[in-house]
Amino acid sequence: MAKFKAKRHAERLERLLSAEPTEVFEELLLERWEACCERAGLMVKPDGTPVSLDAFRQHALDIKHGVSVGDYLAKQDDSRHWGVDREMAKGSTKKGKKKGMHPFGFLSRFAETGDGVWSGRWLEYSEAIEGKRRLFWSHGLKERVGLNEKTDEEIAAEQDDHAVIVYQMLDGEWRKARHNVPRVLAAAE
Repeated sequence: MAKFKAKRHAERLERLLSAEPTEVFEELLLERWEACCERAGLMVKPDGTPVSLDAFRQHALDIKHGVSVGDYLAKQDDSRHWGVDREMAKGSTKKGKKKGMHPFGFLSRFAETGDGVWSGRWLEYSEAIEGKRRLFWSHGLKERVGLNEKTDEEIAAEQDDHAVIVYQMLDGEWRKARHNVPRVLAAAE
């Protein structure tokens, strides 16, 4: 059994070393994604039968190499990418019957023409939507589903300040660790 595993690992290593970097990236990413889905219980259908690995591997990732930011933004303007999520929350980006322009279209036009009119329209749009909500609750819906929104003051009053000191750092330790606070907190957990 150990010989078989060693041979299989050697064959895989040889395949990875001889492949194009993009192919290696895709294969390793697919393996990680498959493992994550497995841990989350997503590789089994509701009836208990396993998901087809071939189908999963064929459709799990859609990696586009060499795609520019412009291509990504232009895709936002494509009606094929319009789903329920955008229908509900992205009213500001919908096209009207008069074929208005998607806000990212301003950036595309600016990139194509260099005309400052388009960058100005983008800035005007971004300033107009800053801080605006895109999704609203229907009147009475929160109460019907049992959600009661609390004010910041109510939430602050509920907070308990009980903390458990895991470790107290010396000044020298903190100076070294302060640039990696997320790692320090993760280690403390």
